[in-house]
Amino acid sequence: MKIIHSFFTLLALSVVFVSCESDFVPPHEAVPKGGFVRFDAEVESINFVMDLTQESNPVFSAPIIAPSDNVIAYDLTFNLVSTQGVAGPFTIANITSLPTTLTFDAETVAKAAGVNLADLKGRLDFNAEVTREDGTVFTFNDFTGDLNNPGQRQAMQFSVSLVCPSDLAGTFDYVQTDMKANGNTCGQPPISGTVTWTETGAGLYATDDASFGQFANCYGDAPATGLSINDSCDLISVAGSDQYGDGYTYKVLSVDGPTLTLEWTNTFNDGGKVVLTRQDGKDWPQLGS
Repeated sequence: MKIIHSFFTLLALSVVFVSCESDFVPPHEAVPKGGFVRFDAEVESINFVMDLTQESNPVFSAPIIAPSDNVIAYDLTFNLVSTQGVAGPFTIANITSLPTTLTFDAETVAKAAGVNLADLKGRLDFNAEVTREDGTVFTFNDFTGDLNNPGQRQAMQFSVSLVCPSDLAGTFDYVQTDMKANGNTCGQPPISGTVTWTETGAGLYATDDASFGQFANCYGDAPATGLSINDSCDLISVAGSDQYGDGYTYKVLSVDGPTLTLEWTNTFNDGGKVVLTRQDGKDWPQLGS
């Protein structure tokens, strides 16, 4: 009898333990996750260019997903940035079911911006408002960390370049000052050298040193490579990442004939001020950024 009694006692305890175990929720699962949407593909495989010189009505298309499966709305707007200034924001998409494919064409963009397709020039800067199931709205600025790292695949804030005829290829003499490495003054400026931009597609140029000698001077390292200079109807930007996974920003300060002055920074907080002079003697177009 003692053995039978003990057996039923253990069985009852087992049921209690199983019941408790099935009700257990890991602490990290109990914390509400942000309303975040990302591209469901490697960023490098997505074409963030709408080439108006090759197609009459180019299309942007990319798969998007809510990794936490808690999003009920993805509302996307854009600003049209050109040498004339910034116009917008304009609504381009209202999506209520994910995953899906985000798709729009140049005619839709032009109509949303209130311009003729023939007058659509510049860069499209997109921002998303993402609504979580409980009604909380999230934007790019609500997240910490380096969302601009390509590995994040974030679809909260991104740009699409519009391509017009472009002629930025060449070899340029540079002089760089105000260099920084990880936010700290570095090197022995001014430094000088040459950099070459090689055309790889309409409005797209590979650069053999995105840091204009800063990597060599401040780190004793190889040039920053793997990036693409984009010319969006005279607005220049930098796409991709270098060999360390960092993205870059070029800000045009002035254009004077064959001389272009710009500031550059990257996501590791490197940077500098650079004066580029074309070796072919051509004038730079009136570039912006």
